Amino acid sequence: MKMIVVVSLLVYISCNKGVKPQPDPVQDYAVERFGNDFVVDYNESKEYVILSKAHKIKPSDPFPTLRFEVIEVSSMEVIFNDNLRGGKVSWIRDFIVEAEAMKGIPNPDNPDANDNVYRYNVQKRKRFTGGFF
Repeated sequence: MKMIVVVSLLVYISCNKGVKPQPDPVQDYAVERFGNDFVVDYNESKEYVILSKAHKIKPSDPFPTLRFEVIEVSSMEVIFNDNLRGGKVSWIRDFIVEAEAMKGIPNPDNPDANDNVYRYNVQKRKRFTGGFF
């Protein structure tokens, strides 16, 4: 009888031990850097992640500014970051990020200065405008 009670107690204890969730360094970093209400967007291979949050710099701003960082998951290294007024950012290929901001006032001396769309190759760590990667 004592053996059944001991075995029952051991089974009960082992079944009620909670499995501790594994720490998520990406989530922890995002909370530290962005607070609440951020967006986490992994690339297809899960090697890189975009962390982003839209916020108004001044309450009177008509369009929120998108703040984002691209992080290499294995090293937790920030490899690129930017702020885009009225912007959006997403993966268009496994290693290519496309960022788009609201179009600004054109500069006749440098028409590319206000280009509102660019791409970033996370492997080559290079920014591109136009259709070339």
